[in-house]
Amino acid sequence: MIIPKITDVYVSIDIEHPQAAKDLKKIAIFTKGNQESFKTYLMLEDVMADFDVNTSVYKMAETIFSQDDAPEAIQVITYSDKAPAPMVSSNNGQVANDDVATKFGAPASGIGRAAFDYFYNDWEIAIMSDYNKNDALALADVIEHGGYDGKGFHFMLQQFGPSNASDHVEFDKYNRVWQFYHSKEDEYYVAALASEATSAIVGQQSWKFVSDLNNVTPEELNAAQIMDLENQGLICYVTKGESF
Repeated sequence: MIIPKITDVYVSIDIEHPQAAKDLKKIAIFTKGNQESFKTYLMLEDVMADFDVNTSVYKMAETIFSQDDAPEAIQVITYSDKAPAPMVSSNNGQVANDDVATKFGAPASGIGRAAFDYFYNDWEIAIMSDYNKNDALALADVIEHGGYDGKGFHFMLQQFGPSNASDHVEFDKYNRVWQFYHSKEDEYYVAALASEATSAIVGQQSWKFVSDLNNVTPEELNAAQIMDLENQGLICYVTKGESF
């Protein structure tokens, strides 16, 4: 599946007048709802208008906005098991069948379809408000194979914990899915990391040495436990001396 380019792109390289660096602090929270939608939120109070304080979307947004270097806005992409409404054709105003799925190989509905439909909207990092293995794999498929001649430009942060740690092996085949482990499953480690550890100027910051994530408790793991997680390809947030 290749998501078709909406417009032609022309690249001009000028070594004397380089372009400004691309902003990487573009986080999209994928959540399941009644119908597919895309919405930008500038502050936590705006999120509250659509998502109750007890929802995972609100709690994840709260974690993102609570970081010291939080982004100016977040995106929420809602997906649904229902296929999006078909577009109206120019054939005497008749409603055409939704042939996008068959023509371009896009999923007919669900999280994969939402990722396809909003692939070119203003987001870079995908995180899920609630884990579902099938949905997570469907999202990973679109991100891995969706655009720019199959190379993609989005990436996905997936958090695992004691209840689903064994699932991580099914994501090992994806180059654009970064896997994290956190034992406190009510804390949104990947949301905090996406907020604090990504940079408005790409290449100037690495999350390998990011410390002081707000609303996230560092793991108390011994060396053998840390090495075991790292050997599985998982990234964890641990106390190391007096730093994290």
